[in-house]
Amino acid sequence: MRIGSAVMPVLTVQPLQRGLCTLAILAAAVLIVGTGVDASDYDVLYNTLRPLVSGSGCAPSNWNAGTDPCVSVWDGITCDSSNSSVTAISLNECKTSRTSAAAWPEGLASLTQLTRLEFGYSAFEGELPSRWSELVNLQVEGRIPSEWPAGMTSLATLNVHSTGICGPLPVWPSGASVQSDTPYTSLCPYPMDVLLYIKPIFDRDFNAQSGCALNWTDGTDPCADAWTYVQCEQGALSGLVLTDCSAPLDYFQIASFTPTIPAELFLLTDLKVLDFSRSNVTGSIPAGLTNLVGLQSLTVREGYLTGPLPGDLSLLTSLTKLDLRDNALSGPLEDLPPLPAALVTLDLGLQNAKGSGLSGFFATGWDGLPATLRELHLDGNVLPGQLVAPTGLSLLQELLSLLLNDNSLTGPLPAFFSTFTALQVLNLSDNRYQGGTTLPSEWSTLVRLRDLSLVSNGLIRAIPAGWSAMVSLESLDLSDNQLTGTPSPLFSSWTAMAWLDLSSNTFSGDFPTFVAAFAQLNYLNLSWQGYAGFTPGPLYDGLSSLAALTALDLKDCMAPGGFNGSFPGGVLSGLTGLMSLRLQADALDGTLPDSWSALTGLTCLELTPNSADYSGGTHLNATLLVLNLSRLNLESTLPAAWSRLASLTALDLSGNRLYGSIPDAWVPTRNSPTTGLVSAVRISLGDQRDWFFCGDVANGGMWPSGSLPISGLRYCEASTGIYICSVACWDFEAAIALTDIKYDWRPESHTIYSACDLGTWARGSDPCSPEWAYVNCSGSAFDTVRSVQQLRLRDCDVASSAERLQPTVPHQLSRITTLTALELTGTALRGAIPTVYSLLSDLRELVINSLSWGGATGTVPSGLSVLSRLTNLDLSSNSLTGSLDPAALPSSLVALDLSRNSLGGTLPTEYSALRALVTLDLSNSMLSGSMPSHTSAP
Repeated sequence: MRIGSAVMPVLTVQPLQRGLCTLAILAAAVLIVGTGVDASDYDVLYNTLRPLVSGSGCAPSNWNAGTDPCVSVWDGITCDSSNSSVTAISLNECKTSRTSAAAWPEGLASLTQLTRLEFGYSAFEGELPSRWSELVNLQVEGRIPSEWPAGMTSLATLNVHSTGICGPLPVWPSGASVQSDTPYTSLCPYPMDVLLYIKPIFDRDFNAQSGCALNWTDGTDPCADAWTYVQCEQGALSGLVLTDCSAPLDYFQIASFTPTIPAELFLLTDLKVLDFSRSNVTGSIPAGLTNLVGLQSLTVREGYLTGPLPGDLSLLTSLTKLDLRDNALSGPLEDLPPLPAALVTLDLGLQNAKGSGLSGFFATGWDGLPATLRELHLDGNVLPGQLVAPTGLSLLQELLSLLLNDNSLTGPLPAFFSTFTALQVLNLSDNRYQGGTTLPSEWSTLVRLRDLSLVSNGLIRAIPAGWSAMVSLESLDLSDNQLTGTPSPLFSSWTAMAWLDLSSNTFSGDFPTFVAAFAQLNYLNLSWQGYAGFTPGPLYDGLSSLAALTALDLKDCMAPGGFNGSFPGGVLSGLTGLMSLRLQADALDGTLPDSWSALTGLTCLELTPNSADYSGGTHLNATLLVLNLSRLNLESTLPAAWSRLASLTALDLSGNRLYGSIPDAWVPTRNSPTTGLVSAVRISLGDQRDWFFCGDVANGGMWPSGSLPISGLRYCEASTGIYICSVACWDFEAAIALTDIKYDWRPESHTIYSACDLGTWARGSDPCSPEWAYVNCSGSAFDTVRSVQQLRLRDCDVASSAERLQPTVPHQLSRITTLTALELTGTALRGAIPTVYSLLSDLRELVINSLSWGGATGTVPSGLSVLSRLTNLDLSSNSLTGSLDPAALPSSLVALDLSRNSLGGTLPTEYSALRALVTLDLSNSMLSGSMPSHTSAP
């Protein structure tokens, strides 16, 4: 038997299916639109073939009456553009519109230019029409049916000369041989055959790593049975998307594990989409890629492709997307022939991260780029030189996205980009635009621009006011440059802005209040304005309108003086979506507002130096992940309340004046592993200047996991896995209070002298070891822990001083809550007696006397009444005024001296309630009336 004839083309009949013969005569699937089809061709297609297949699974919906099959590109029809004749019909899996199988359509014999006829898995039956012998251009292709040997028992020779017969050869019982004068291939270019052939390769390279299971099984259909990672159109294979099918590799795995794109894949010439992104594909781009003449999209992102781009990419005439981002391609672009003329997206970015990157320019400058490009991404390479018009780049008038960042571009920013009026995304960051490059005012024409990034380019001068015309801007990043001036209030026109970063420049003038117009803003960074900075003042209250804000960075953005006034509670408390806050707070007063507790999403809080009180901790949310309060001049103990910050991973309190012990509640234990700072990875407590942390750390500072997150403990060392601390705690509160008042009582002045030598009052030393001058402490010198109990500053005034010593009555002493005796005498005092002395609950003796030319002023503080242990109160020789108020005095008094003041009014009868009183001196005052009788007391 001979297959192949000049008279009658012999057709390969595929295996019988449901009793029907299945015809498969295959060729390329490139659509070529004709200029006008022959009338007889139209009649055969529309009047003969269409009625047979209409209403079936492959019904050609665009076969419309009166339209040209070639010009209108009817589904499944391929034409020859040179003579407008139909050359191919591809209608696979057509079930026909009849209830039973239909006979093969004899009228197709009129399509004499047919070279390909596909009716695979279609419901036609019977003998092939004899008239089909007129189809002399048909090429026989496909497998030899496995049923043939059983029927052709006498066959001796099978000649497949000049045919497309392929696939495994059946074995004839008669021992028949197959003869051919052309190389025979055992793999047919049918989707199912090819995919089943390469499945073991994919299983080896991909599935074993990541579980990208391939359900590709012989006897099933890739489209009808929904093979994984396979895309189909109208029942035919159109794409292979094998993405995310490999685990990340380290450097050593890359050398030993090399999945590649199998060459057999390029037999699937009808493929439109091919994607191997994030599947660790290695090696060079295979040369057979250009066999995929119908390919429209090729994507291999985040792989390890190497070498140059293929030189024949232009043969992929249908290719509209080439995305090879984040591989290791290299070589000069000058060697690359023209790219496919239909290309819309070209992404060759980030080739420098894993290799040497692409270099140079496209052929003849940038002229090798197709004018159809809308997305051009060449970031992360080593492209050099200036972009100067005219170049091929200037011809890309349809560009929507241009990424040239992280290259070696130089010279001025190209003004001709102003002609890219359709441009939406532009990134030129991290190039070499150094030496006085300015922002082009011409770019104001880019009214469709949504995303502009020019980071780290050494840009100078101001942002052009004309850029206010860029009304579509959603993201603007000009950080890390040398821009100056005051951003124009006209920029309030950027109402679509969601991301604004002007950090690390030298802007000055008024704070940019135009940001209040950005209702969609979620990121605002104005930090680090260098030697300049915006004009000092309160935090701009217009920020309260930015309800969408998630990150606000105003660190070091102001000129000296910074933000001033009180902490901005109302301004920020309404920004409930805020996750990160960095604020220049050096001139703000008060404490962190309780209203900040509404910032429930806050995960990062960083405040630059100020003197606010952070000790309470109630304003901090348990959601915080990062808390940086370093170098803020804080002076307090560590708040135990912060143990509730269970999500906190990083805490930096270094560079302050913190002191005391580490709260036990901070350290989780094996018995209570879920309480305390359980998520802490790093707690930096170093460099507290004059002060330090003392005492032992709970559990030796070891977390249940075995980690030691606390660092910077001056007198603690990690030994055998825990912290051993060698210094017990001082009376830090007393030391701080006394050193704060030191220079009021012994000024560093050449005109004011003091008789009180306070040289022992030194920061960073213990006031009880040895005892400072005028100080008495509890216990003896041999006790480990001692506290200040008595302070007696007597006769510090020096009569020969050019200026007399006049210290104020110090409120700082209220911090020494262990005081039992306080004496301030022999000095000309000034100021009122602090009401906070009511905190000295152990006080038994309070003596405040002044020399005649001074004296404490105001009234006797009413808060003294709570000092239930006070027995001796001497406020004589001052300038106290007002009437005597018995309610201001504790009933425990034994001796009371208010003489030589300016007290007025009558003697109150209520003093008779002071039953413990033994001595009372009210002489030399302005009191009147008679002395009440003791027996008149109730």
